[in-house]
Amino acid sequence: MHQIFQSLPLVPASFRPFFYGMAALALALFALGTFDRVWLWTQGRDRANDALAGARLRELLKLSVVKLFSRDCLLAPRTFARSRVRGAMLIGIVWGSLILFAGVLLSALLYVSPVAFLSYDAARAVAFVMDVGGGWLLAGLAVALARRYWFHPARWVSAPGDGFLLILFTVVVALGFLMEGVRLAGTGLELALWYPVGAGTGALLLALVGDRAALVASYPWLYLLHAGAAFALIAYVPFSRLFHIFAAQITTFAARSMSQ
Repeated sequence: MHQIFQSLPLVPASFRPFFYGMAALALALFALGTFDRVWLWTQGRDRANDALAGARLRELLKLSVVKLFSRDCLLAPRTFARSRVRGAMLIGIVWGSLILFAGVLLSALLYVSPVAFLSYDAARAVAFVMDVGGGWLLAGLAVALARRYWFHPARWVSAPGDGFLLILFTVVVALGFLMEGVRLAGTGLELALWYPVGAGTGALLLALVGDRAALVASYPWLYLLHAGAAFALIAYVPFSRLFHIFAAQITTFAARSMSQ
């Protein structure tokens, strides 16, 4: 899952203008949607004792990033106090997302850098962390889907797009592991210790399909499906409740400040 940008040459040359155009459109929609949501935050009426009174757009954006790494967001103590299952689910999604996001950024740097600034062992360690983090994220998403469709609490508030968001997010992560499994199946799974989840996926695919060559041939198509689903997810985030990951830390910070 760490070779996202390194696999770009697999995109057919004739398809690349459309591919890059879709990537640019997804990022543009994410930026516009984010600006619109944050701009709305600035339109509310401040209370005199509010910790965010007078905060400007730039300050809110900075706070949403900085507070993302606070104890309230990374360890979810308030959520754990109400439900251990929901707390574990939330931590899996938050930590897994952060690990994969950091890995994607690192993959981009490796792709554009003229020199290899990671040693072989360091790259393998990064791959291992991303693999485990992705597995953690997938487990959290699976619990979220189960809670929504089969085991949701009696008092349940849900928006129409929540199910679509969870399914799309799960599809993106699952396709990433299918890609990893296919790649590892093609190499004979020698790197299983470095990719425990991806190697397990590869072993399962090899047992089901039985044709290593056919699996390897499917890799470019899985890559395009993974990229397309990821573009859709990026574009949809500001218009969904997943944007809560940027807003929750601000409201939590304000609530804690007012209670002190």
